Amino acid sequence: MRAVERGAAEISTARVRAGTLDAQLRFGQEQPLPQVTGRIVDPRGRGVGGVKVVVRRHTFVYGAPDTMQMSYHAYGQRTTTAADGTFTLAPVPVSGVTLELRHPELATHDYAFGDAGTQPHVEIQVRMVPRLRIELPADHSFARADRVRVLDARGERLYLTPDGGRGSQKELTLRDGRTATARVAGRATAVVFLAADAELGRLAVQLEPVGVTVVRP
Repeated sequence: MRAVERGAAEISTARVRAGTLDAQLRFGQEQPLPQVTGRIVDPRGRGVGGVKVVVRRHTFVYGAPDTMQMSYHAYGQRTTTAADGTFTLAPVPVSGVTLELRHPELATHDYAFGDAGTQPHVEIQVRMVPRLRIELPADHSFARADRVRVLDARGERLYLTPDGGRGSQKELTLRDGRTATARVAGRATAVVFLAADAELGRLAVQLEPVGVTVVRP
């Protein structure tokens, strides 16, 4: 059995009883970087707070060519960004590192850190999951609509996840001309207004890269 990793690795093997498998993988004795600082910003350059940042190191362990392969992730230091998007991690391996980013409003989930020894400070611009809300005036021709759907350019219905909710749904309910704010795929192009089983009409939508897109006639 062999191990391949971006930094140095040490393999220890021993004879084992038939029918068992024993493998040890130990990273080489490289010196970690004492501290890495960074900032996570949205497409407009504003800091994103509350993002969990986790150090992940990728290692492959596999057998002979053309046989089953196994891939392992080793997790290390973790922290949460402050309100201005800043964070500090210590210590951090100097090679083979990916920063895993966890936040429900992020569309970016990984940052390939590469060789930390050359970048003890990083600024990571992330993509945000678009959010939208529909608002209709009481005198609009669509005012009697009771729900909406969101479509992409091919006319396919997109799933929506209301803020504070864990499940996705294919429609949003309209109450007094408004829907809840919901997360949606960035390829949304149109909102369809429905009353009972009838389509009342559609509105084009262009999602903002940050914040909530409010769709109004």
